[in-house]
Amino acid sequence: MLGLWLTPLGLAAAYYFIAKVLGRPMYSYGVSLVGFWALAMFYSQAGIHHLIGGPVPSWLVSVSVVQSVMMIIPVLAVGLNHHMTVVGRFAALKYSPSLRFVVLGAAFYTLVSLQGSLEALPFFNRLVHFTQYKVAHAHLGLYGFFSMIMFGAIYFVMPRVLAREWPYPRLVSLHFWLAAGGFAIYFVFLTIGGVLQGIDMLDPARPFMDSVTDLAPYLLARTFGGALMTAGHIVFAYHLFVMVFNLGPRRTGRLLLGGARLAETY
Repeated sequence: MLGLWLTPLGLAAAYYFIAKVLGRPMYSYGVSLVGFWALAMFYSQAGIHHLIGGPVPSWLVSVSVVQSVMMIIPVLAVGLNHHMTVVGRFAALKYSPSLRFVVLGAAFYTLVSLQGSLEALPFFNRLVHFTQYKVAHAHLGLYGFFSMIMFGAIYFVMPRVLAREWPYPRLVSLHFWLAAGGFAIYFVFLTIGGVLQGIDMLDPARPFMDSVTDLAPYLLARTFGGALMTAGHIVFAYHLFVMVFNLGPRRTGRLLLGGARLAETY
């Protein structure tokens, strides 16, 4: 689902909106082709590495491990293209409501994919399998990468569909910081807690409940981070409702955060 459906959609959106908002072409068309075809070639079997030690043929697991590691090629190609396109225009992230979401989501794609290649290695998979580390990794892909890019896409598309601008710039900033900050807490603490949980479960001298009690404070941090993310979603939903039903103030010109001017291509 993530690899062959959501990833192509998210990356296509990132390619489009980064170039569109900045008004410049992508860094390299040739590099984008490498990223596309390598993704199509290597991602189809990558998910089987989650079944290491499971009831599947060992040759299939080996193929998946190899393809998961080879995913480094499209990931670096896509990351290079996105980064080099934004180089020299990083200040635009302060002002464009869509670009800051999209660029953050694109960065998370690089991180989650490299993390997936690491998880495919049997020595590391043995440590983090069946732990909260996997939960953090899954959320990094679906929320950190895909959802962030979709938030940015919505902020870009809706004014052009409804022929009016978002009414409250501060709500856009509030949504971003609640979602990004909450997810950072969520991801970091679950990652650390998952590694400690794996260490506990691999120690035959320790009872299973040690892995539960040691994880408890990290789950509390996850709850706090999730609450911030939920608050950001409520802010976004309220802002979208106000805009769709034209209940807020009518703004002239394009919505820019921070009070500065940004040349966007429409």
